[in-house]
Amino acid sequence: MRVERWSCLNGEGMVIENRRFGAGIFFRLSRLRNRWLARRYDSGAWEKWYSVKNLKRVYEKEGWEGGDGEYRRRNSDRLVVRMNELHSRLGREISMADVACFNGDYFGRLEADSSLEGKFRYTGFDITTSFVEAAASQWAGFPNAEFCNGSAFELPVEDDSFDLVLNSGMLIHVDQPAAAIAEFARVAREFMMVEVTALKNLETRFVETDLSGPRFIHRVWHFDYIKELIENVAEVVNVTSTPWREYDSVFFEAVPRR
Repeated sequence: MRVERWSCLNGEGMVIENRRFGAGIFFRLSRLRNRWLARRYDSGAWEKWYSVKNLKRVYEKEGWEGGDGEYRRRNSDRLVVRMNELHSRLGREISMADVACFNGDYFGRLEADSSLEGKFRYTGFDITTSFVEAAASQWAGFPNAEFCNGSAFELPVEDDSFDLVLNSGMLIHVDQPAAAIAEFARVAREFMMVEVTALKNLETRFVETDLSGPRFIHRVWHFDYIKELIENVAEVVNVTSTPWREYDSVFFEAVPRR
């Protein structure tokens, strides 16, 4: 038997120690591969080059109504639909994870939706410590939210820990999307919802852009490549595409394979 422990900040800014008990083979070969990828990933890059204040300024400018607003509203609208469906079918509070949550904006959007009142518990994961601390401070006073340090390549939770897993705006910044997508599927029981910048007419799997500056990967992926990666671990049940600059913001909704 293995015991996994991790610490999160809840909506009241209190540190909570969680324990998960699991039997059998908890760490699979795929997780060992993910650990290797995590070591390659510079977990301090965002903290080093972009402060919380600067990133919040970008979010406030583009936000829900600015240049990024259309696809982010689409994401939250689809989340509300799926979460209400799950709540109705399961008859209990829904647990959701937001991987690469930054300041927990999606929690605020969902919490403000009256149809979800009292229906969900949110856990935001981010690899950048200052983002986690800022999110916990911003949403202090909400007992149904907690924020944790965690890499998308190796989330510190057991298999099937959440009813629904969201990831938005992160895959453009990694060079191994397959590993992250497999990790989303590992921890999701019912649904995984993944947003990525993509195009269908690329001649290669991706094109590099400079949209995030010279210090960061910023890739536009081939639609079919990302779809194939998701289909390797889940059944895609819905896809919506929203124009974003000269690209498309594609939102995949999928049921993890077991």
